[in-house]
Amino acid sequence: MREIDECKAEVFRRSEKRIKERKKKRNHILSLCIPLCLVVTVWSVMIMPAMMPKKAVKNVAEVVIEDCTTSNSYVCPYTEVMIRNADSSNVGSQSVTDKVKVARIFETISALNESADGGLTADEDAADQNESTKNLTGYIITFVTEDGSEKVYALDNNELFNVDENTRIILTDSQLEELSALLGITD
Repeated sequence: MREIDECKAEVFRRSEKRIKERKKKRNHILSLCIPLCLVVTVWSVMIMPAMMPKKAVKNVAEVVIEDCTTSNSYVCPYTEVMIRNADSSNVGSQSVTDKVKVARIFETISALNESADGGLTADEDAADQNESTKNLTGYIITFVTEDGSEKVYALDNNELFNVDENTRIILTDSQLEELSALLGITD
């Protein structure tokens, strides 16, 4: 028959074995749960904000800048706007490099082009186009990208002329006032 000390030793050995098995199970569960928690956390940080509805923004430029920073549909590719007199004098010439203001000006001109739909007319004669840009009395608006490519518009009285696409739109007085205010033109 066994002695009491042997029985105690056997009980302690078995209990230590159970304790080690429980620790091993706990470590396995933790090794599975921690990566799962990390994946859920990353998902909630990256995906959930994009799924939330955006707050209403009143200012068009804020929408453009917000879209630029969140990489949504609209991105303003231009980094600078140069505004100069069409008569080649440097009086009143200016350069705008503020991203918000550049985006606001570009968005306004783009919106004018989009809202015109059928109001745009293409000049069919290229010589007539060259003469019309040479005889302007208004302003030349040049958008410049980081790589130096340009998009040129001419503003003459109440006409906005897209030199690159050879299109012209007649502006209303309110549209002309809004665009002149954005461009800093005081006539």
